[in-house]
Amino acid sequence: MNGSLRDYCLRTHPDAVLNEWCAEKNAPLTPDTIGFASHRKVWWRCKNGHEWLASPDGRKNGAACPYCAGIKPIIGETDLATVSPELAAEWHPTKNGALTPADILPGSKRTVWWRCKCGHEWAASPNSRKGGAGCPVCNPTASLAERFPNLAAEWDAERNASSPDRVSPNSAASVWWKCAQGHVWRERVAARTQGDASCPVCSAKRLVPGVNDLETLFPELAAEWASENAGLSPRDVLPK
Repeated sequence: MNGSLRDYCLRTHPDAVLNEWCAEKNAPLTPDTIGFASHRKVWWRCKNGHEWLASPDGRKNGAACPYCAGIKPIIGETDLATVSPELAAEWHPTKNGALTPADILPGSKRTVWWRCKCGHEWAASPNSRKGGAGCPVCNPTASLAERFPNLAAEWDAERNASSPDRVSPNSAASVWWKCAQGHVWRERVAARTQGDASCPVCSAKRLVPGVNDLETLFPELAAEWASENAGLSPRDVLPK
Protein backbone atom coordinates (compact mmCIF):
# COMPACT_ATOMS: atom_id res chain seq x y z
CA MET A 1 0.00 0.00 0.00
CA ASN A 2 1.11 3.60 -0.56
CA GLY A 3 3.00 5.02 2.38
CA SER A 4 3.81 1.62 3.86
CA LEU A 5 6.90 1.06 5.95
CA ARG A 6 8.35 -1.21 3.27
CA ASP A 7 7.84 1.40 0.54
CA TYR A 8 9.52 4.05 2.67
CA CYS A 9 12.44 1.80 3.57
CA LEU A 10 13.06 0.76 -0.02
CA ARG A 11 13.20 4.44 -0.98
CA THR A 12 15.44 5.58 1.87
CA HIS A 13 16.94 2.80 4.03
CA PRO A 14 16.81 -0.48 2.09
CA ASP A 15 18.56 -2.52 4.79
CA ALA A 16 18.83 -0.60 8.05
CA VAL A 17 15.22 -0.80 9.22
CA LEU A 18 13.60 -3.63 7.25
CA ASN A 19 16.27 -6.09 8.36
CA GLU A 20 15.43 -5.32 12.01
CA TRP A 21 11.68 -6.01 11.66
CA CYS A 22 10.81 -8.80 14.13
CA ALA A 23 8.40 -10.87 12.04
CA GLU A 24 7.59 -13.44 14.73
CA LYS A 25 6.53 -10.94 17.39
CA ASN A 26 4.72 -8.60 15.00
CA ALA A 27 2.66 -11.23 13.14
CA PRO A 28 0.22 -10.89 11.50
CA LEU A 29 1.40 -7.29 11.02
CA THR A 30 4.03 -6.81 8.29
CA PRO A 31 6.02 -3.86 6.87
CA ASP A 32 3.46 -3.83 4.03
CA THR A 33 0.48 -3.36 6.36
CA ILE A 34 1.79 -0.58 8.61
CA GLY A 35 2.44 3.01 7.58
CA PHE A 36 5.94 4.45 7.77
CA ALA A 37 4.60 7.35 9.87
CA SER A 38 2.63 5.13 12.25
CA HIS A 39 3.00 5.80 15.99
CA ARG A 40 2.04 2.21 16.85
CA LYS A 41 4.84 0.47 18.73
CA VAL A 42 6.08 -2.76 17.18
CA TRP A 43 8.96 -5.15 17.79
CA TRP A 44 12.47 -4.88 16.32
CA ARG A 45 15.56 -7.07 16.63
CA CYS A 46 19.06 -5.71 15.91
CA LYS A 47 21.99 -7.67 14.49
CA ASN A 48 23.20 -8.33 18.06
CA GLY A 49 19.92 -10.00 18.99
CA HIS A 50 18.51 -7.22 21.19
CA GLU A 51 14.73 -6.79 20.97
CA TRP A 52 12.83 -3.59 21.71
CA LEU A 53 9.57 -1.74 21.02
CA ALA A 54 9.46 1.40 18.88
CA SER A 55 7.11 2.98 16.34
CA PRO A 56 7.90 3.17 12.60
CA ASP A 57 7.72 6.96 12.96
CA GLY A 58 10.39 6.79 15.67
CA ARG A 59 12.60 4.57 13.50
CA LYS A 60 12.09 6.96 10.59
CA ASN A 61 13.37 9.78 12.80
CA GLY A 62 16.54 7.96 13.77
CA ALA A 63 15.62 5.79 16.77
CA ALA A 64 17.91 2.75 16.82
CA CYS A 65 18.53 -0.14 19.22
CA PRO A 66 18.52 1.42 22.72
CA TYR A 67 20.80 -1.33 24.05
CA CYS A 68 23.52 -0.87 21.42
CA ALA A 69 23.18 2.91 21.82
CA GLY A 70 23.73 2.67 25.59
CA ILE A 71 20.30 4.05 26.44
CA LYS A 72 19.06 0.85 28.10
CA PRO A 73 21.23 -1.61 30.07
CA ILE A 74 22.04 -5.09 28.84
CA ILE A 75 21.34 -7.21 31.93
CA GLY A 76 24.41 -9.15 32.92
CA GLU A 77 26.72 -6.93 30.86
CA THR A 78 26.20 -3.17 31.16
CA ASP A 79 23.73 -2.73 34.04
CA LEU A 80 24.65 -1.15 37.37
CA ALA A 81 24.36 -4.43 39.30
CA THR A 82 26.91 -6.10 37.02
CA VAL A 83 29.31 -3.22 36.43
CA SER A 84 29.29 -1.69 39.94
CA PRO A 85 28.19 -4.30 42.52
CA GLU A 86 29.60 -2.15 45.34
CA LEU A 87 27.14 0.63 44.45
CA ALA A 88 24.31 -1.83 43.88
CA ALA A 89 24.86 -3.01 47.47
CA GLU A 90 23.75 0.47 48.64
CA TRP A 91 20.63 0.55 46.45
CA HIS A 92 17.65 1.44 48.62
CA PRO A 93 15.48 -1.69 49.00
CA THR A 94 12.08 0.07 48.96
CA LYS A 95 12.23 3.73 47.88
CA ASN A 96 12.99 3.03 44.21
CA GLY A 97 9.79 1.09 43.66
CA ALA A 98 10.11 -1.68 41.08
CA LEU A 99 13.35 -0.23 39.70
CA THR A 100 16.43 -2.37 40.48
CA PRO A 101 20.18 -1.96 39.86
CA ALA A 102 19.78 -4.35 36.91
CA ASP A 103 17.37 -1.89 35.24
CA ILE A 104 19.68 1.11 35.11
CA LEU A 105 23.01 2.06 33.56
CA PRO A 106 25.99 3.08 35.77
CA GLY A 107 26.17 6.41 33.93
CA SER A 108 22.48 7.23 34.33
CA LYS A 109 21.67 10.75 35.55
CA ARG A 110 18.33 9.67 36.95
CA THR A 111 18.02 10.47 40.65
CA VAL A 112 17.41 7.34 42.78
CA TRP A 113 17.56 6.44 46.47
CA TRP A 114 20.49 4.86 48.32
CA ARG A 115 21.10 3.54 51.84
CA CYS A 116 24.62 3.15 53.23
CA LYS A 117 25.76 0.47 55.67
CA CYS A 118 25.09 2.89 58.54
CA GLY A 119 21.46 3.23 57.52
CA HIS A 120 21.63 6.79 56.15
CA GLU A 121 19.36 7.47 53.17
CA TRP A 122 19.90 9.98 50.37
CA ALA A 123 19.06 10.65 46.72
CA ALA A 124 21.68 10.84 43.97
CA SER A 125 22.21 9.67 40.41
CA PRO A 126 24.26 6.56 39.54
CA ASN A 127 26.45 8.86 37.46
CA SER A 128 27.35 10.98 40.49
CA ARG A 129 27.97 7.83 42.56
CA LYS A 130 30.27 6.51 39.84
CA GLY A 131 32.08 9.84 40.01
CA GLY A 132 32.87 9.31 43.69
CA ALA A 133 29.85 10.66 45.56
CA GLY A 134 29.18 8.73 48.75
CA CYS A 135 26.90 9.07 51.74
CA PRO A 136 26.60 12.80 52.59
CA VAL A 137 26.11 12.00 56.28
CA CYS A 138 29.14 9.74 56.66
CA ASN A 139 31.27 12.24 54.75
CA PRO A 140 29.61 15.66 55.27
CA THR A 141 32.66 17.89 54.90
CA ALA A 142 33.89 16.58 51.58
CA SER A 143 34.17 19.25 48.88
CA LEU A 144 32.71 19.19 45.40
CA ALA A 145 36.12 18.16 44.05
CA GLU A 146 36.36 15.23 46.46
CA ARG A 147 32.83 13.91 46.08
CA PHE A 148 32.14 14.81 42.44
CA PRO A 149 35.41 14.89 40.51
CA ASN A 150 33.51 14.47 37.24
CA LEU A 151 31.61 17.72 37.91
CA ALA A 152 34.68 19.48 39.26
CA ALA A 153 36.31 18.81 35.89
CA GLU A 154 33.64 21.08 34.34
CA TRP A 155 34.26 23.91 36.80
CA ASP A 156 35.02 27.12 34.87
CA ALA A 157 38.13 28.38 36.65
CA GLU A 158 38.30 31.58 34.57
CA ARG A 159 34.81 32.80 35.47
CA ASN A 160 34.48 31.55 39.06
CA ALA A 161 36.18 33.30 41.96
CA SER A 162 36.23 30.16 44.12
CA SER A 163 37.39 26.62 43.31
CA PRO A 164 35.68 23.18 43.52
CA ASP A 165 37.85 22.11 46.45
CA ARG A 166 36.40 24.95 48.53
CA VAL A 167 32.73 24.51 47.63
CA SER A 168 30.19 22.18 49.24
CA PRO A 169 28.32 19.77 46.93
CA ASN A 170 25.09 21.02 48.55
CA SER A 171 25.80 24.69 47.87
CA ALA A 172 22.94 26.76 46.47
CA ALA A 173 25.42 29.11 44.81
CA SER A 174 25.06 29.60 41.06
CA VAL A 175 28.44 29.19 39.36
CA TRP A 176 29.90 28.87 35.88
CA TRP A 177 30.56 25.55 34.17
CA LYS A 178 32.28 24.54 30.93
CA CYS A 179 31.70 21.11 29.40
CA ALA A 180 34.22 19.08 27.40
CA GLN A 181 32.80 20.59 24.19
CA GLY A 182 33.51 24.13 25.41
CA HIS A 183 29.90 25.16 26.08
CA VAL A 184 29.57 27.58 29.01
CA TRP A 185 26.53 27.95 31.26
CA ARG A 186 25.54 29.00 34.79
CA GLU A 187 23.87 26.61 37.24
CA ARG A 188 23.50 25.98 40.97
CA VAL A 189 26.01 23.51 42.42
CA ALA A 190 23.27 21.52 44.20
CA ALA A 191 21.26 21.26 40.98
CA ARG A 192 24.19 19.46 39.38
CA THR A 193 24.99 17.15 42.30
CA GLN A 194 21.41 16.30 43.21
CA GLY A 195 19.65 16.37 39.86
CA ASP A 196 20.13 16.18 36.12
CA ALA A 197 21.43 19.67 35.36
CA SER A 198 23.93 18.82 32.63
CA CYS A 199 25.19 21.04 29.80
CA PRO A 200 22.04 22.62 28.27
CA VAL A 201 23.59 22.62 24.80
CA CYS A 202 24.77 18.99 24.78
CA SER A 203 21.45 17.87 26.30
CA ALA A 204 19.54 19.90 23.67
CA LYS A 205 17.79 22.13 26.18
CA ARG A 206 19.24 25.34 24.73
CA LEU A 207 19.37 26.04 21.00
CA VAL A 208 22.69 26.98 19.40
CA PRO A 209 22.32 27.27 15.60
CA GLY A 210 25.06 25.38 13.82
CA VAL A 211 25.61 23.12 16.83
CA ASN A 212 22.44 21.37 17.96
CA ASP A 213 19.66 22.62 15.70
CA LEU A 214 17.55 20.30 13.53
CA GLU A 215 19.31 21.25 10.28
CA THR A 216 22.78 20.58 11.67
CA LEU A 217 22.00 17.28 13.40
CA PHE A 218 19.37 15.88 11.02
CA PRO A 219 19.92 17.35 7.53
CA GLU A 220 17.84 14.55 5.94
CA LEU A 221 14.80 15.69 7.97
CA ALA A 222 15.55 19.37 7.37
CA ALA A 223 15.40 18.63 3.63
CA GLU A 224 11.68 17.86 4.09
CA TRP A 225 10.94 21.16 5.88
CA ALA A 226 7.78 22.65 4.37
CA SER A 227 7.70 26.15 2.90
CA GLU A 228 4.49 26.80 4.88
CA ASN A 229 6.68 27.29 7.99
CA ALA A 230 7.14 30.94 7.02
CA GLY A 231 9.67 32.78 9.14
CA LEU A 232 10.89 29.58 10.77
CA SER A 233 13.72 27.39 9.49
CA PRO A 234 15.21 24.05 10.59
CA ARG A 235 18.03 26.07 12.19
CA ASP A 236 15.50 27.67 14.55
CA VAL A 237 14.32 24.49 16.30
CA LEU A 238 15.79 21.72 18.41
CA PRO A 239 15.49 18.11 17.17
CA LYS A 240 13.37 17.27 20.20
